[in-house]
Amino acid sequence: MRNAPPRKDGPAALVYVHGVVRAAAAPRLGRTPGMPGATGGPRMVPVAAGYWMVVSDVPDTLYGDEPLRRQIEDLVWRERCADVHRDALGRAMRGGPVVPLRLFTIFTSEAGAVSHVQATLPTLTARLDHLEGRVEYGVQLSHAPLMPLAGRQGRETAPRAQVLALIGPRAVDVRERPRPAGPGRVWLDLAVLVPAIEGPAFVRAVRTADRDLRAGGHELALTGPWPPFSFATTET
Repeated sequence: MRNAPPRKDGPAALVYVHGVVRAAAAPRLGRTPGMPGATGGPRMVPVAAGYWMVVSDVPDTLYGDEPLRRQIEDLVWRERCADVHRDALGRAMRGGPVVPLRLFTIFTSEAGAVSHVQATLPTLTARLDHLEGRVEYGVQLSHAPLMPLAGRQGRETAPRAQVLALIGPRAVDVRERPRPAGPGRVWLDLAVLVPAIEGPAFVRAVRTADRDLRAGGHELALTGPWPPFSFATTET
C-alpha cells in the first residue's frame, strides 16, 4: 500500500485519495460511480482553506496491503478502479484545478490522509498553479490498417514533423509516451497539455490534420479532455 502510515487496530475501512482540488467551495461530484467493493461514491474532504481532497472509503478486505497485491493482478478490476479514479477527478475538475495522486494512494485514516496532504501543500500548490485552466488531450499517430508493413518504412519522419508542428504552438507542454512494443500500428503517442479555453480550436486543428494525413496512409486519433494526469501525478 503506497504512502500509508503504519497500520493500527481499528475499523476495517481505508481512505483512498484520488487527488487534490483547489476551489473556493467543495466541487459537486454528482452521482459518481464508487470504487469496486466500496459502499459509496467519492466525496470531498477539506484540507486547508480553498483545498480539498477527493477520497473514497474502501474496505481493507480488498485494499489492504496483502489483498491489494492480489487484486491488482486482475487487469479488469484494476481498470475499473482506474475508471472511477479518472471519473471522480474529471468531475472535481469542474470546480478548479486538480492534482491527481497515484492510483492506489491509500491511508489508514482520514486524519492521516489530511495530515499528509497538508504537509505537501507547497509542492501541490505549485503544480496547481501550473495546471489551472489547462486540460490534457491524448494524440496518437498510427499507420492506416491496410498499409502493408513493408510500406511503412521511411514514411514516419514527415508525418511526425507535421504533427509536432501542429501541436507545438497550441500546447503548454507535450510528453511523448513510450511506443508500444512490436510492429503495431501506433508509432507516436503524445500527452498534450492545452489551455481549456483553447480546447475546441485544438480539437478542430487535430481533426483537420487527420484528414490530411489519411491521404498518406496515416491516422491521427484524439482523446480527451482529461484531468492532466500526465503532467500532475505526484508521489505524495
